[in-house]
Amino acid sequence: MTQKSKYFICWAYLFSAIFFFIILAEPITADANDNSELKSIPDWAEKEIESTLTRYLTWKGNDKTVVFPIVTDVHSETHRNATTHGDPCEIDWSDNKNHIYIAQQAAVRFNADFLVDLGDIGIDRYADYVPSKPEDVIWRLAAQLRVYQDFTSLPVLFCVGNHDHGPDQFTISNRVFGEIFNLPTLRRGVPIKTGPDFDYGYYDIPEKTTRVFFLNTSDGAYYGYSREQLQFLADNLRLPLGWTAVICQHFCVNRSVGIWLSAPHIHANRGETWEAILLGFLHSQSGESDGVTWDFTGNRDCRLAGSLTGDSHYDNQGTINGINHVITQGFGTVQEQNMPNGAINTKFDASNQTLVDIAAIKPEKRELKLFRIGAGGVQRDRSFSF
Repeated sequence: MTQKSKYFICWAYLFSAIFFFIILAEPITADANDNSELKSIPDWAEKEIESTLTRYLTWKGNDKTVVFPIVTDVHSETHRNATTHGDPCEIDWSDNKNHIYIAQQAAVRFNADFLVDLGDIGIDRYADYVPSKPEDVIWRLAAQLRVYQDFTSLPVLFCVGNHDHGPDQFTISNRVFGEIFNLPTLRRGVPIKTGPDFDYGYYDIPEKTTRVFFLNTSDGAYYGYSREQLQFLADNLRLPLGWTAVICQHFCVNRSVGIWLSAPHIHANRGETWEAILLGFLHSQSGESDGVTWDFTGNRDCRLAGSLTGDSHYDNQGTINGINHVITQGFGTVQEQNMPNGAINTKFDASNQTLVDIAAIKPEKRELKLFRIGAGGVQRDRSFSF
């Protein structure tokens, strides 16, 4: 079989899957009070949610708060097994992607505004389980979609990660990810605004004067952004009076916070333009970089809560040039010698413990706090001002 034929077959599988998932699926209207389809979770997960919820409610008080669970770097398997095929009677909690069910339960219990997945479901040549056939790539996408397909209570925002585009011979496009994971939220009537491929965008919470961006940090590069995406960011950071912005994405652009010491050369393509846009936003300035222009001189009393990321497989944070860079560990692994000073990786067994962060923002008080459900508990809670 020629290479051209292999690519044709691969894309035939991909577009067949998209047709099944997107075109044939009936639009669903979200009901924030309907959680009847949520999967049951273990008692240990219920207890971890309750413990964290108590801390959150004490901190929240009567303040208007944007709140959302973060799940990231599940790096789950691509091969076929009983936990992804059909609907098993008992969920295998050692399979990381099933912990998204725990995050969904937490979203409802915390009365969250949305749920964000920071990416790296894990299907490329560097993943633990490398797909050897195009149908295995489809299988992995289907397994991830299955975890989300009944969760219609809240918007789900998906950020593409560097381990999500698949191996070189079965490359998955931004469009495929956008249509599978973000387009269904849009089709349920949720007023998210996206780029043309649905792989990046923003979601407004007007009653809480907050705009949440979900970006694709593997847009045209292993790590990086297209000019079109950065122009979208720059255009839509022109906010109404007194609004707060928060950015959710997979990769931490600031390498002093997110670096693996074994790979000091790794950086985001056009990361310097991304940072220049945010600095312009913080200082209400106009500017240009690499063909991307912005003008925030009309913004009044607008704030940036921070940039929330995964990718590094450890908890870390730093406020650099006024930007809060906050990394959540997720389920990935990292060797201790690869971690910079201050970074923490909490070991845990996914079969009896989870790791989900709850991000909470008080726009009026300019406070951001992450509350840990599971591994590390209260010791992994983190607070920031902006």
